[in-house]
Amino acid sequence: MVLLEGPPGSGKTHLVLEQIRALLGRGDYGWRLLVPTSTMAEHTRHALAREGFIFDPQLIGTLAGLARELAQPRMLVPEPVLDWLIGEALGELNPSRFRPVAEFEGFRRALARSIRELAAAGVQPALLSEINGAEELAAIYTCIEGKLNARELALDGEIMLRAAARLQQAQTPAKVFLDGFFTFTDPELALIEALSRVAEITITLPAWDGAAACLNRLKSFGFSRQELSRSAPKPELSLLRAPTLEQEVKEIAARIVESGRPFRQVGIIMRSGGNYLSAFRTVLERFGIPARFHFATSLYSSPLVRQILTGGDRGHRARPAEWEMEYRTRAASFLPSVPVEPGAYREVLLWRSRAAALAGFAEALKQATALLDEYPQVSGEQYARCLSSVLRLTPLSVADGRRNVAHVMDAYEARQWRLPVVFVCGLVEREFPMYPAPDPLLTEEIRQSLRRRGLRLRTAADYEAQERFLFELATSRATETLVLSYHSSDPKGNPVLRSFFLDRFLENHPATELEARRLRPAPVGSTPPEPRVYLADEVLKEHVRRLYRRLSTTAIEDFLQCPFKFFAGHTLKLEIPPPASGASLDSRLEGEVAHDVLKRWIFSRGGIGRLVWEALERICRREGIPKNHRFLASGLELQRSLRHFISEARHSGFSPAQAEVGVEVALGGLAVIAGRIDRIDISEEGELIIDYKYSRADNVRKILKEHEQGLHIQGGIYAEALRRRGRRVAGVLFAALRGRSEDKDKLWYGWQENDLNEVIRRALEFAEQAVTAIHQGNIAPKPARAEICEHCDFQDICRVETAAAAEAAGASNDAE
Repeated sequence: MVLLEGPPGSGKTHLVLEQIRALLGRGDYGWRLLVPTSTMAEHTRHALAREGFIFDPQLIGTLAGLARELAQPRMLVPEPVLDWLIGEALGELNPSRFRPVAEFEGFRRALARSIRELAAAGVQPALLSEINGAEELAAIYTCIEGKLNARELALDGEIMLRAAARLQQAQTPAKVFLDGFFTFTDPELALIEALSRVAEITITLPAWDGAAACLNRLKSFGFSRQELSRSAPKPELSLLRAPTLEQEVKEIAARIVESGRPFRQVGIIMRSGGNYLSAFRTVLERFGIPARFHFATSLYSSPLVRQILTGGDRGHRARPAEWEMEYRTRAASFLPSVPVEPGAYREVLLWRSRAAALAGFAEALKQATALLDEYPQVSGEQYARCLSSVLRLTPLSVADGRRNVAHVMDAYEARQWRLPVVFVCGLVEREFPMYPAPDPLLTEEIRQSLRRRGLRLRTAADYEAQERFLFELATSRATETLVLSYHSSDPKGNPVLRSFFLDRFLENHPATELEARRLRPAPVGSTPPEPRVYLADEVLKEHVRRLYRRLSTTAIEDFLQCPFKFFAGHTLKLEIPPPASGASLDSRLEGEVAHDVLKRWIFSRGGIGRLVWEALERICRREGIPKNHRFLASGLELQRSLRHFISEARHSGFSPAQAEVGVEVALGGLAVIAGRIDRIDISEEGELIIDYKYSRADNVRKILKEHEQGLHIQGGIYAEALRRRGRRVAGVLFAALRGRSEDKDKLWYGWQENDLNEVIRRALEFAEQAVTAIHQGNIAPKPARAEICEHCDFQDICRVETAAAAEAAGASNDAE
């Protein structure tokens, strides 16, 4: 029994694969290679298959997979089932400490992580109950264990221990290799010890602090230790600095293209997904770089799945199987048509993604129905909640057989890769390394108490050691060129601290320093840009004129901000994707909550807290947004802001009279502009128009400025509408609802009666210009300000950069 130990890049995996190649070369199949993840197993199978070796794919698998085989009939509990059982346990036990957050999906997932970590470390509920501060967690753990036993299910640690106990009766190979692991838990070591009694074992482990205890245990089993030193050649090292994350990602994409290498020789490593992952998905596509993203995504992240979940009547009660059939019928209407034209890979990948999502959705329906099967009837809301939980915890896997792709991965996935060119990005503090937030369930005190009893739960020091090791691992994956990159400021322009790991690394590894350039990907294709963007067909323009005989103030303002934004949202009526998994309320939905609460408060004078939570519940249910810590944070912020507002909600001499008042203004025979006034207060001086803005004071001041610049017309249109009804308008005020200020003057912004003539004149003028341009077919992607694009729902389909080139080309042609 051999233990190969060495730092990343010391050739441990190479030695194991050389032994496997020798066995395959002489037709010996009495072996098994066990790795930590299924993706690593698949990667190794493909690598050997490309070398011409033919073998049973089951010879290469995971240690967890072997344990599940041996532990049968006891099965590993699926994540959705564990989540559901935790919800049941919380309902039954109703622990006072967890009561305020028991309904939050994020809290249930945190409980699931804690329980899985305890089980993997071999901690029993009885022992946990003896630890001060862990009593309620131990009670839930005990309840969960009872529910699992009743269903012939088990957690990871018990599966490993059962497998170790049953190994003597199982058929085992003569040789077993374990490769790619960072360390082993105590239950995993129990299985390895049992394996060592019936097979010849070779194990590889990296030399790092987190593996020290594990190495000592393995030596006690009789393993002989063979130390290896780093053998990989030193790659050419560069250090790339960019002003922002976006420029960092663009520079990496540009250098991949400029290198001229096959894309399959390039890897991009980040500590985890987050902002970098979404940025790379967008930028690599725009630069024409095919890429495979080695990140797990959930079924709930599929826009198609979320589209199926929306709508439908959820008010009545029915058997779970009936709800399943209703969702199956709804899903059938989304079945994709098979692409006809060969060669359009993006269409093929889209088709595969939709097909995989629908297949996974069908399996999730079965699981949700099985979880609810003990209930004779459930409401549509209950079934949807259960189904959403299953979807969030079920991975979505889309087949992608392309070979010439760049590989984008996190630091854990990187352990199985060696590539000629590697970019390690995001080397700033709190990105790489990451600093885990304090665990409120398994606190540092509880972890230390369990460590003193001989149970290996990770502590803060272990997490720090892990981050150092992951950095060492990531920087050892390149064979020819290694580029380390970081950005110097966040999206708000605040400076960002460079990673201390990077600073220490550069002390011993001199690097060529590079600066990010200002880049824009070249437009794909050779078609010259058109000098203008508009609807040319007279039939279409006539249709648009009929369509827009009546417009809202919001629609006009969308056009004034960007004609393409208006065209996409109002003419084409493109729907934005449903909220992603774990999404929180955006500013639009928070504004809707604020408006709803204030409308109800004016007439009922009910408690603001109750009105806020009722509106939040209603809107989040409609939008499919989960109740989590961000839901709670939004609710608390809304409560604070609105309570402060109502304490200053009245103006001297004025009293609230009306809310949600519909108004309209005719622009001659051109069109009618309609709107809705949030509130009208009255006094002897006239009527005061009040419009709520769930924004901070500086944003409301900007809205006033934009009335002068021709980007907003709301205030002037509202005032003109009331004047045309023969009513005296004493002023128009915008209320800055968000935040809290002790200065009352920072709550209200607007115009008094003497200023309204000019405000109305500008609003009518800008509205008439906008309607005329809409009727003439103007759909140009031409934002009035660049920052509008950052929050536009249609930025992914807009070609504002190409349009700028087109306009320049048109001006050039005109000059000639």
